[in-house]
Amino acid sequence: MPEAGAEVTLDGSSVGTATSPTASPRFGTIALAILDRTASRPGTTVQVALGEAGSGGTATATVGEPALYDPGKLRPRA
Repeated sequence: MPEAGAEVTLDGSSVGTATSPTASPRFGTIALAILDRTASRPGTTVQVALGEAGSGGTATATVGEPALYDPGKLRPRA
């Protein structure tokens, strides 16, 4: 799992920072990240550094749709 503050890269260039990685029982490892516009399109594949300063290599991640706003009330409620 990446640490908070882990570097996010796209094609070898830094494009952001992971802010809140966590384990999800349904989705596995997930995280919010602050990304440059060049990497923020849903479906974009990025690399996230693992371990301290990337010492654990990288993991592939896919940028998802923002889920903070649900104007059509289509997301399931718990």
